[in-house]
Amino acid sequence: MFNLFAAGMLFVCLAGICPQISFCCPSQSNPPPPPPPPCGGWDDWGEWTECNAPCGAGQRHRTRVCPCETATECPGEDTEYQMCKFMTCFPEADGGCGTRQPEGTSQRIVGGENAARGAWPWYAQLYFRGSFVCGGTLVDNKYIVTAAHCVDGSGGNVAAYWKVILGKNRENDGEDNNEHVSYVTRVIIHESYNRNNNDNDIAVMVLASPLPEESRFINSVCLDAGVSAGFDSTSVCYIAGFGRTQEGGTTADVLQEAMVPFYNTRDCRNAYPGRITDNMICAGYMKGGIDSCQGDSGGPLVCSRRDESANVERWYLAGITSWGYGCARPNNPGVYTKVARYGDWLKNVFASHSGK
Repeated sequence: MFNLFAAGMLFVCLAGICPQISFCCPSQSNPPPPPPPPCGGWDDWGEWTECNAPCGAGQRHRTRVCPCETATECPGEDTEYQMCKFMTCFPEADGGCGTRQPEGTSQRIVGGENAARGAWPWYAQLYFRGSFVCGGTLVDNKYIVTAAHCVDGSGGNVAAYWKVILGKNRENDGEDNNEHVSYVTRVIIHESYNRNNNDNDIAVMVLASPLPEESRFINSVCLDAGVSAGFDSTSVCYIAGFGRTQEGGTTADVLQEAMVPFYNTRDCRNAYPGRITDNMICAGYMKGGIDSCQGDSGGPLVCSRRDESANVERWYLAGITSWGYGCARPNNPGVYTKVARYGDWLKNVFASHSGK
């Protein structure tokens, strides 16, 4: 009987009739799911955002979504950046100081955005004894202008302890990334720098290695050396750096940029009663949210201005990231060394080290 029952049960299954025996036939109420279709990679790109600044200074971006189960099935980036080109202002100059040749697309300063490679070709990373500590700005293809507080302290004025990297856009870039690495021959701190209140917070490094004759992603900024600079709250100004992306947070992996307006002198002094000297300027937002932070010290505040000899725009170094209360706090803008106050001092430093 036992064998006959087994044989009969097998016959029923083979005939396609399913009794209520789970190991005989699959349940009709829960059919096996069909295999997933092969993933075709990224969905289409979304729409471009609005440009984040006027006069070609800003950029826009668009995003796309990977519907696949694993990100490895969608190689590449999920966000694409593009420099804006407006025709409502003078075009940027195509050569000389203060000019850029950013990539059309690219792969935080607090509240900032990833900068396209080449967007700020004068930005310098400063390494002290192998560790990234501050930013700086390339001037006249040989000198790095930075903050005095970056090089003040134990061994900070010893040139041999410093290394400068120009042209860096991502921390994890490979070797073939158009960067320029140089050691330093001299560190010159302003003789009237006051570490107690950060007055005269400016210093210069002299590069040891000459820059390449042509580099798309490295160029010097123009120097705002006149006392009557003409920059105000209507100017298009940017900060850039690899500093922390939030107060107490970590440093950025991609060069960050942010547009910041000038504060007027009265509001700047009201934000920091008794702390603002004639050698300082403020930039940022009353509501906070966007600001430089630790690690951005010494980096550039640059503003766009019409070249007096042509109907083109150039970028000028207007400020050096100096100090502030916290990062991106309301009513506490970033404080910057006012470069226009140091035209003669910088010219004398450059002339004294032109052949060294």
